[in-house]
Amino acid sequence: MIGYMAGAVFASLIAICLVSNRFNIASPTKHHIYSLVRFARYSFLNNFVQKFYDNIDIIIITILLGTSSTGVYGIGFRFSLLVMVIYSAITRSVAPEISRLDMEGNNERIRELLNDSIVLGLFFGIPALAGFGVLAQPIIVTFYTEEFASAAVIAFGAVATRIPEGLRSTASAVLSGMDRPDITFRGGAILMITNLVLDLILVPTIGIKGAVVASFAGMSLQLLYLTYYLFSILDLSYVDLPGREVLAEVLAALVMAGVVYAVRVRLPGMSAALLVGLVLLGVITYFTVIIGISGGVRRRVFGIARTVIP
Repeated sequence: MIGYMAGAVFASLIAICLVSNRFNIASPTKHHIYSLVRFARYSFLNNFVQKFYDNIDIIIITILLGTSSTGVYGIGFRFSLLVMVIYSAITRSVAPEISRLDMEGNNERIRELLNDSIVLGLFFGIPALAGFGVLAQPIIVTFYTEEFASAAVIAFGAVATRIPEGLRSTASAVLSGMDRPDITFRGGAILMITNLVLDLILVPTIGIKGAVVASFAGMSLQLLYLTYYLFSILDLSYVDLPGREVLAEVLAALVMAGVVYAVRVRLPGMSAALLVGLVLLGVITYFTVIIGISGGVRRRVFGIARTVIP
């Protein structure tokens, strides 16, 4: 413990020296202090909202339906985590840039980054949803057992929920970067109230599916609320959004799902190896179609590839 503390102190001193040599450190103004305190307050509240959302479904299901239903719900949502990881990576990469651009008053570039984030997030989210529409049940049955086959519907609903959740994360990052965490908090309050009320109504009546519906509805309402203010602040309209690129992603995902389904129904059985093959077939089909039909998506994807691959 002493060694850990000493290492932390030593690393902090080195960091302070490096920062002080590179930047001119001045005393913060009252405006800066107020802004930081205000941002920290709303940041804490927004973290509370996220924790509430992450756990409320499990709590309600456990109380009303029992632990076995909680397990089915958890399995279904586990398969949607990859989509959220991708959205999180996109959000973390654009947030600092948004803050810098807001200080410069460069709203045009902020709008471009917002569109790029939407296209890239849905580039993964839409085909994931289409893929689970075709393969959710064989994936659940193959990697778990027939006993958990009912989790296939939950997995599909979970991936569907991740799409508005990912778009919500993008909108929240832009608003927070523009020093408006108060809007994201109010949107979070809408999410909490909607999710809790619908959970209490739907879970006792239609079971686990009710929790999925509650999550999707809460996320969608929060997204609509954030979008309203985002459009107002950035002077956006729906024609400014990348509608053609998103439509191309939907069409490519439908083609992918059709190809995978056509192959799946002709297979005599299912195994882990065949599932991997079907997933690879879907990835290749989707990538080939989307790159071929959408120049906007192609430009963004290749731009990222050039950045990542030296």
